[in-house]
Amino acid sequence: MRTRTVRALLATVVALGVLAPSAFALYPQLTAELTGPAIDGITPEGDAKVDQSKYPEVPPRLDVRVKNVNLPGGTTLFVGVGCEYHSCLDYRKAGTFTLSRREGSFSGSLQIQVGRQTSIMVSTADGTVRLLNSGPMDP
Repeated sequence: MRTRTVRALLATVVALGVLAPSAFALYPQLTAELTGPAIDGITPEGDAKVDQSKYPEVPPRLDVRVKNVNLPGGTTLFVGVGCEYHSCLDYRKAGTFTLSRREGSFSGSLQIQVGRQTSIMVSTADGTVRLLNSGPMDP
């Protein structure tokens, strides 16, 4: 009886080791459209993609692309990842990128896992939010 219990426990541990990593990421890949208020008559737009399909072995990866951001070339923009898109006050800085011809992109690893309600924000150094997703991310 004891041998059977040990074998069953070992089989369960092995099965969890094989199946659990992909289960840790509830949404292996998420996307969101980013929009913001017009800057001198031009409305910025962009998209964000999160790939956490290899989590926890590989940290989640965030890719952000923006265009039509009517700010001077060379402006540094900050990418933040927050909690719920409606009421998040605690954004974690994911990284920065520099605008060139009203466009720019960021790609980097995240220290946190992302869910559908996560907010992706792009802001200027003074904290002004220039773009963000206005609703849940799409799986």
